[in-house]
Amino acid sequence: MLKDYAVTGVALNSKRLAELGSIVRLLSRADNELVAGVADVLTGYVPGLQLLREYDEGHIAIPEGAVPGWELTIDEARAVINRVGDEFPQDKLFGHDPRGKLDGTIGAIYQGFGGQDIYPTVEDKAANLPQPKRHSPRPRGQTQNLQ
Repeated sequence: MLKDYAVTGVALNSKRLAELGSIVRLLSRADNELVAGVADVLTGYVPGLQLLREYDEGHIAIPEGAVPGWELTIDEARAVINRVGDEFPQDKLFGHDPRGKLDGTIGAIYQGFGGQDIYPTVEDKAANLPQPKRHSPRPRGQTQNLQ
């Protein structure tokens, strides 16, 4: 049953992606400047969505030699975060270690087992970075406390 669901889900997602491409092509022909502008923005996203679909379906081969030549240390990551914080001192989102999770984030992409790196390539490491949690929509007029 799970296999059927997965296969059906992939087929539906592929169909939806093709439909999105068709809609974007139609929108791009619009005389309305706003509608055409939205189509321009969506046009930039469609190739990325197609690439993600191909990756999910296992159609992207990892090239030889994609093993990273260096390892990001926690000190290097903190230095980057501090530089961003210095550039945007009033920003509550950028330039901060979110809830002290940097050590775990860096450690997650460099973990290994039996002397083998679990995520050996740059692509594997990038694909397995923890994703930020999505917040549920707030009622209109309410703001989110970022502290």
